[in-house]
Amino acid sequence: MKITYVYDGTYPSSAADAWQVINTACALSREGAKVRLAFCESEGSPSSAEELLAHYGLEGNIDIMPLPLKSAGLSGGTGRSLIKLTHPAQAVMRAISEDTDLIYSRNIPALVMANLVRRPVVYDTYRPWPSQYRSMAFFFRNLFRSKNMLGAFFHSEHTLNSFANAGIDSEKLRVAHNGYNESFFDAPLSTRQARESLGMDPDAFVIGYTGRLDREKGIDALLDIAEQEPSFQILLVGGGEQAVMDRIERLPNVKFFPWQTPSTLSTYLYACDCLMIPPSSIPLQAGNTVLPMKLFAYFASERIIVAPRAPDTEELLKHDDNSWLLRCDDTSDSIKQLQYLRDNPTLRKRISDKAREQSLEMTWTHRAQFLLTHIDTWMRN
Repeated sequence: MKITYVYDGTYPSSAADAWQVINTACALSREGAKVRLAFCESEGSPSSAEELLAHYGLEGNIDIMPLPLKSAGLSGGTGRSLIKLTHPAQAVMRAISEDTDLIYSRNIPALVMANLVRRPVVYDTYRPWPSQYRSMAFFFRNLFRSKNMLGAFFHSEHTLNSFANAGIDSEKLRVAHNGYNESFFDAPLSTRQARESLGMDPDAFVIGYTGRLDREKGIDALLDIAEQEPSFQILLVGGGEQAVMDRIERLPNVKFFPWQTPSTLSTYLYACDCLMIPPSSIPLQAGNTVLPMKLFAYFASERIIVAPRAPDTEELLKHDDNSWLLRCDDTSDSIKQLQYLRDNPTLRKRISDKAREQSLEMTWTHRAQFLLTHIDTWMRN
């Protein structure tokens, strides 16, 4: 099967969507699909697929199709919204000329363009669009009536239900949780080994978080904990908005590391006693964070996961089983719960062992196998 994955971003990038796209493309290729990844060309774009995969430490057999924005009449100063409209159309037309079997994309304009030119297309998304905007429910109902719109894969039940409740045929809707790269966790480090390599206190109780350090990700909930309980050491890996970075700099018990290459991130996870999704209601209210991808690496890390009680996270996380769940937006209770976990290492070990066991079926490879099975069924029908 020849698949063109249309992505309206650039490479290389630290963005979560860029990471999700390239892992999906590589995993599909490892399962036998011929995958071409179309993306926006920019300064620093890789000259070959080998260069791109080496940057991320990934294995796959993909082709790349970097599309110069200037050929679409765009320049570096063009608004992001215009790029989102023009690039997918350009990519779909190129894919047709190169005889692709299927368009695969996270980008709505690519879906529309593929339908206009009557090519099979599959959607991949984390956004519960119909719940967020009434007009989107009408739009997607009409889009999914097309026989060319084969189906969609959603990153959570929370998102799938948004589309199902909009009246879209359930046979075209499937949950496909994201995953992690098993090779990144082949040689686990002890907590002491990881901390020695990072120059961290071997005896502190360390709470870790990786990813975007933005308020819409709920990071303030974790920084509130750090501020009110200085005995906790907070390890942060990533980057984000300046106001948050300024606050981090003022907190002496927060150890900050800038963005790391995905293949080295496991060292930072191993340095922690627990790994956190901030206990905040903000991410789901913002509508652009559903079952964050960091969660799957957390599962594989052999460290206890601490997360909010929320509709998306509770799809996979069960309190006192494979994780420890906190009430959202309650800093005082969160601190008490974390103190309890700090004082009960045996409990942490039991829970993290269960999560690690479950992680064996949460890889990108398992996801690709699931995708191809359902794509094949949709195409035959």
